[in-house]
Amino acid sequence: MASKGSKKKKFDIKSFLKKNSNYIGILCGVFVFILLISLLFRGGGVVLPDYVLKYTFDRDALIPFKEGDLYGYMDRNGKVVIKPTYQSALEFHGKYAVVNKDSNYYIINRNGKVMVTEKQGAINYNGDSDFYLAFSSRLYNSNLKVISPKDARISAISNGYYKWVSNDLKKAGIITASGKKVYNVSLQKDGIFYVNMGDIDKNLGETYCSTMVGDGNYFIINCNTGKVIKSYPKNSVSALGNNLFKIIGKTDKDDSYVFIKNNRIVFDVKNVSDVRYFSFGYIRYKENDKYSYFDINKKKIYKEAPYDFLYYENASIWERNTSYHKFIVGRRVGLLKDDKVIIPGIYNSLVSLPEDLYDYLFQNGKNYILASDGTNSYLMDIDSQKKIHTFKTSSDVQMFAYSTFMYYKESDGKYSIYNVLTNKEKSLKADSITVFGNYIVIKNGKKNVYYNDEFKKIYEVKE
Repeated sequence: MASKGSKKKKFDIKSFLKKNSNYIGILCGVFVFILLISLLFRGGGVVLPDYVLKYTFDRDALIPFKEGDLYGYMDRNGKVVIKPTYQSALEFHGKYAVVNKDSNYYIINRNGKVMVTEKQGAINYNGDSDFYLAFSSRLYNSNLKVISPKDARISAISNGYYKWVSNDLKKAGIITASGKKVYNVSLQKDGIFYVNMGDIDKNLGETYCSTMVGDGNYFIINCNTGKVIKSYPKNSVSALGNNLFKIIGKTDKDDSYVFIKNNRIVFDVKNVSDVRYFSFGYIRYKENDKYSYFDINKKKIYKEAPYDFLYYENASIWERNTSYHKFIVGRRVGLLKDDKVIIPGIYNSLVSLPEDLYDYLFQNGKNYILASDGTNSYLMDIDSQKKIHTFKTSSDVQMFAYSTFMYYKESDGKYSIYNVLTNKEKSLKADSITVFGNYIVIKNGKKNVYYNDEFKKIYEVKE
């Protein structure tokens, strides 16, 4: 993913006040130091696989539509590509989509060719791994190759990982988000195989989980390699997410917490509470009614909150992901980058775009933010401060992580709809609007009208 800012410097408050005295009345909310982010972290957001943005904002993705009781697909100009033949039809993810016909499920390509047939049950797509799971028995990768053992029961764990259990083989294991089979273990008579990891900040670059086979022996393992980090024959282990685990003792005072990094336990505390991972590189916990702070990168414990912790604790995810930081002048808001004012403190609000949308636009040379002056809202280029588009509302501009459409409701009841990619705008009367990646559906009464991202009317149907 493209870099979104230069390397962070120590924030020089004297230099800032001297250079920007024209903008500053009262400076609030800016701390003395800015964290030098470790290369391990992007700053707090999730590093998405390339295909996620590619699929989400695919302008040429085929569009499902309904004719009578059946569904088909058309292109972005309304031309029918796959005739209506299905009882249900889901969105395309890259080359493939899942459809249902006569109680059977299929994976089809963009020409309507059946690539996979499933007669026993549903096929589910997993965006975390770009895999398809058919009736909990077959796992297909993005090339529709079966990557699960034969006659195994498959279930999703989280973060694109799966577990498989085969009573015939008396084995169980894990399939990683890249399709690799790891950690093959022998089952006990009860056939129980437990795996838990919680949500993982992908900036960590590692994924660990807890496992348990029927005898009650718990392990913490590296979910990408199957390497056992530590076994716990006398304790239950609960995964709290982000490679942080709770080791459950006989009493609450016996509980302990461990954090894993580089296949080692680097943090191990006991008789504490309120243990929490922060994506900018800290674990905070309470001991004797007072918080302590463990720096994951330095492997150092602080009894008082470090400056960088205080700063990033109050920063938004978007600010953590970039080198931009909002500052307050009186009741107005501006934007900094390191010690330089990028947007002066003259706006009522500055609102970052949803993360996926921001990333997609940034990769395409558009570095945007939503600014409001109390009367209008503006889609603004951060670098030039050029107002790309004006919304005649001070708030309530609806934005979506999965679409380049934005809209707000006008005073006459119509909706003003804008597409940031095509820079097109249209005012439409609507009972409701449903937004998709590359099209919208306007509902008025029983009539649904489809528009593409250039606001060309491509389809109309009555319910």
